[in-house]
Amino acid sequence: MAHHAIPEIDGLRAAAVGAVIASHLLGRYFPNGGVGVDLFFVISGVVITRSLVQDHQRLGKISLPRFYLKRVYRIIPALWMLVGSTICIGLLTGRPQMWDAAATLASVMNWARAFGWLGSGDSLAHAWSLSVEEQFYLLWPLGLVLLLDARRASMLWVVAGVAVSIALWRTALTLSGVSVPRLYNGLDTHADGLMLGCFLTLWGRRPPHWVSAAWWVPAAILSFLILYTGLSASFGRALRWDLVPLMCTWIVLAALGPPTLLHPLLRLPVLQWGGTRSYSLYLWHFPIHYYLDPWRFPFPAKLPLMIVLTLAAAEASYRWVEQPFQRRAKARLARNPPGEAEPRFAPDPAGLASREGHGLLPFPARRTSVADALVPFALVPPAGKP
Repeated sequence: MAHHAIPEIDGLRAAAVGAVIASHLLGRYFPNGGVGVDLFFVISGVVITRSLVQDHQRLGKISLPRFYLKRVYRIIPALWMLVGSTICIGLLTGRPQMWDAAATLASVMNWARAFGWLGSGDSLAHAWSLSVEEQFYLLWPLGLVLLLDARRASMLWVVAGVAVSIALWRTALTLSGVSVPRLYNGLDTHADGLMLGCFLTLWGRRPPHWVSAAWWVPAAILSFLILYTGLSASFGRALRWDLVPLMCTWIVLAALGPPTLLHPLLRLPVLQWGGTRSYSLYLWHFPIHYYLDPWRFPFPAKLPLMIVLTLAAAEASYRWVEQPFQRRAKARLARNPPGEAEPRFAPDPAGLASREGHGLLPFPARRTSVADALVPFALVPPAGKP
């Protein structure tokens, strides 16, 4: 089965990265743009689970080495380019970032921020969300392999239970006075959005029309939360943090559902451009802001310069780093194809799996054992060969 891009998801990615950039560059007016990170988390849960289930349907099993190879080629080249550039600029400007670089490359920046191992506000501080996702990438495929041995209903209950447990754990810590950095950066306190995205894909049903038609409800709530500076007390903070992943899940579900006014909006060319480059936009905007911020010249001139440099760096990273490595990954997978079996998945009367642009998939009928999942894809002979 081909892995189709979903234009609506790209549109949501652009909105998410736009909120984050606005929060960092114009924090006075967009104090809670970090809501965009929660939207990214839900999208990641959908996309990663979709990729794993599609591989299961096409190959008859989930190949963890294949999955991790795709993730490495997708994430590491642009990230290493960013970290290397940050180290060089830091040495030239007298603001070295060696410990931040180490935490980023080790995928522990979230824990470094949670426990105050590093100073706040450094040029790679935004890599905390990448660390959360990378830790999720290590754990979730293994969990999905184990869950495939269960019935579909049981699997959904487990995934939903994990999401609810994370939210309850975070709420309990919030009300008990645990520090905000610990609550915000921990994998155990900020992964409910990821699990809700996983649930959407494994649920595999078209949402009711009213869910899509009411897309403006979560959009309005999220917009309000991005702009609102209240709810700073423990109870209000807990309410906001529990509400945001649910609203992000709703709007993602609406984007994947029947056509509404939301769909042409998300397909606007500017959002499609930003969505396909959202990873590079996220990577580069914060270091540019960090190194330009101390410069003493008028803010009205500084802001356009930051935006232009961010757009240029993101385009260069996407064109000359991301895309070449993505093509290399596809070529490597094509040279080492896993055994091509006939698709083995459950009947799909609604046609969800074949509908391009839809992110929800039917549940696979054939189970994957842990041993099967761990077989390196390069060691599996091509179809028709012994």
